[in-house]
Amino acid sequence: WAKIGKLVEDNPDIPYEFLLDILVAKKEIENNEISEYIFEKNL
Repeated sequence: WAKIGKLVEDNPDIPYEFLLDILVAKKEIENNEISEYIFEKNL
């Protein structure tokens, strides 16, 4: 919780939910819970 509180204090213009999503995404990367995103080409 302290980490999130510090992030919110240091970034008051960024919504709490967005900061939380960033932390979750970083943990997913650390735990190799990721997959490749493939962009589709519109022809």
